[in-house]
Amino acid sequence: MKKIKINALVDIFAFVAGLIVAKSGLVLWFILPSGSGGGFQGGKGGGVEKSFFFLSRHEWQTIHNWVGLILIILILLHLILHWSYIKNINKILLKNKED
Repeated sequence: MKKIKINALVDIFAFVAGLIVAKSGLVLWFILPSGSGGGFQGGKGGGVEKSFFFLSRHEWQTIHNWVGLILIILILLHLILHWSYIKNINKILLKNKED
């Protein structure tokens, strides 16, 4: 597979992973905040665990963590694919200043 296709796939998957991490983070922060689970509540309630889209806070946290790890790997792969550009960025910036 050509480098441009690999780069495009890495970028697309990283974008999708970033959206998933952002959505799961917002769900964990606003909809299922810490302490909203079905743990002991002083005898109040039946200990019913809250859920969102049929997933508990624990499941959302697992998705958030694993997709976040995948995102980190994809970002590292993205940096490897662009390493020659990163190495030469100073030359490019200095060349533009001289013009």
